[in-house]
Amino acid sequence: MIGEAIANFDSYIGVAIGLFVVGLFAVMVYERASAKSRQQQPAAADRDDKR
Repeated sequence: MIGEAIANFDSYIGVAIGLFVVGLFAVMVYERASAKSRQQQPAAADRDDKR
């Protein structure tokens, strides 16, 4: 009954899986970028202290 109510249920599943994968990729890119910025900030602070 529920499957009949949503005619293109398979396409909704495909879209949901696609969005999930895009979200995982976005989180990985964000984590990598934030890790790089965390590594660069202390180095800049150390250079200022040495001057």
